[in-house]
Amino acid sequence: MSRYTTGTLIIMQTARISLVQPLQDDYDDILSLHNHDEVRKYLGGPVVSKDFERSFQNMLSPKKPNMHWVVRNIESDAFMGLVSIDEYHDGKRYEMSYQLLPGYWGKGYAQEVCKRIIEYAFNEAGFDQIVSETQMRNESSINLLERLGMKLESTVERFGEQQAVYVLKDTNS
Repeated sequence: MSRYTTGTLIIMQTARISLVQPLQDDYDDILSLHNHDEVRKYLGGPVVSKDFERSFQNMLSPKKPNMHWVVRNIESDAFMGLVSIDEYHDGKRYEMSYQLLPGYWGKGYAQEVCKRIIEYAFNEAGFDQIVSETQMRNESSINLLERLGMKLESTVERFGEQQAVYVLKDTNS
C-alpha cells in the first residue's frame, strides 16, 4: 500500500494527480528534480547542495502561507514533480511555481496542477491574487500561464535573464 493511500497526507487531488505534503522519504526524488538539467533549464540550473538542503528543510516544515506539495500520479503513485506557493520577490504577494519531470510534459499535467493550486489559493487560502514569474525564453510556461487566464503584468531582469511576471486576480474578491 502506498503511503499516500491512507488519506492522511493527500492534501488535494485532481482527476489524475495527488498533491501531498513533502516527507523525508521524498528527498531523493526532489533532489533529482532540482538537479535535472532540462527541468532547471529556465530556473537557473541545478541547485547547489547547501541551498537544496535549506530548501528541502523548509518544504518539510513550511511557514504558512508558503506551501509546497509533491505531485504524484494517482494511478501509479509515481513522483511527477513539485508545486508551491511562496512569498514573491516584492514581499507583498505570493507566487505559484511548478516543476514537473520531462516525462510528464505536454500531457496537460502542469495545467491540471496549476488550476488546482489557483483554486486553492482563491477559495481555500483566501488570496486575492497570485503571481507567476518565468523566463521570457520559456515559451511553454508563458503559454501555460496565459491558458490559465493569467495576464502579463510586467517584465523584469532577474537572475541575469528577462523574466515575465504574470498575475491572476480573484474575480470573486
